[in-house]
Amino acid sequence: MTTDIKLRELVTKLVANGNLISLTVTPTKGINTGITKVSARRVEIKGRINWQFEVRLTKQVQHINVSDVASVFADQLEALLDKCMFSTLNLKTTEGLYQIMAKPDRSSVKIIHHGGAQNAPKAQPEPVAHNRTKNYIIPEGQPLDFLQQLGVMDETGRVLQPMRRKFVQINRFLEIVDDIYYSLPNRDVLRIVDFGCGKSYLTFAMYHYFTKIKERKVDMVGLDLKEQVIHDCNKLAEACGFDKLHFEVGSIEEYQEAYSNTDMVVTLHACDTATDFALEKAIKGQVPVILSVPCCQHELNGQVQNETLAPLLKYGLLKERFAALLTDALRARILELCGYKVDIIEFVDMEHTPKNLMLKCVYTGEPASPMKRREYETLVGEMQVHPTLESVLR
Repeated sequence: MTTDIKLRELVTKLVANGNLISLTVTPTKGINTGITKVSARRVEIKGRINWQFEVRLTKQVQHINVSDVASVFADQLEALLDKCMFSTLNLKTTEGLYQIMAKPDRSSVKIIHHGGAQNAPKAQPEPVAHNRTKNYIIPEGQPLDFLQQLGVMDETGRVLQPMRRKFVQINRFLEIVDDIYYSLPNRDVLRIVDFGCGKSYLTFAMYHYFTKIKERKVDMVGLDLKEQVIHDCNKLAEACGFDKLHFEVGSIEEYQEAYSNTDMVVTLHACDTATDFALEKAIKGQVPVILSVPCCQHELNGQVQNETLAPLLKYGLLKERFAALLTDALRARILELCGYKVDIIEFVDMEHTPKNLMLKCVYTGEPASPMKRREYETLVGEMQVHPTLESVLR
């Protein structure tokens, strides 16, 4: 497919006027082109401004640098869009977000402009230095009170070495939140619930992101079973002036708060079926965004049986890993059956934590196809399992 003329005109105009900040491309599911994602950003290389395309392949990442000339940029983008058979292209600009969706038959595209940046500056975005280690949402060297009190930074903003992995995890999480930002409702106050918040490194970072970076009003609740942890978190929130962030002692299963006005549910490393109870509450409330990193998926490990897979299931370690993947696959399919668009992504690199898969869910309300339901029922039947999430939703 040759890129739609309207799309090329839009991209050329945005680059020429200096309005384009970054872009991400999502390939069409079910078509294996070898490309899993494409993104682009402005970089400075040897004193000159360039655009750097990052092409994620199955087992490697390629970088393509092109000059900051609108037609050159458009040519390179067009070549990559044809190659990866894209379904969605998001353009982050000083004018807001443009979302471009390709029709299934590749005949044309639909361009949607999400505003929200009418007062945004029209100057060119600052380029990122090419030799910079990482363009973090929370940069190193910028002291933040909550990160100092959590023991992540010192008073100069330097990340303490024992906490570097936590710093990487915080920024990766904020990148994911930033990616789904435009899926959140455009209301005066965002309501967010964090189930199993623990020491709340990510909860505090999320509050900082929404209130300081995005300048949004939020009402955030963190829930955990440990009384001392909740006491310490409330003290820290008060000390940092985070007046709309509070923490409560309680279990996910017994939490009775209404979800009709909740905009985002986060559940990170809630153990075993606690994840299912968090997802159940979010699904029943049709919460617009769910971010879930499951942990300790033991439930199906004791249930799964399949004669064909007997050579795999006889080994405890392999059975444990297979059961964990099966658990998350079934959770994802249930969410899809309940009207969510679900992506399973890498939360952070495996070197930082083995609990690195995240279910990123955005509510669309679109009914699932009968084929998806049949696939789910077939898999459950063949594996002889009874997922908790299905049971509590019934």
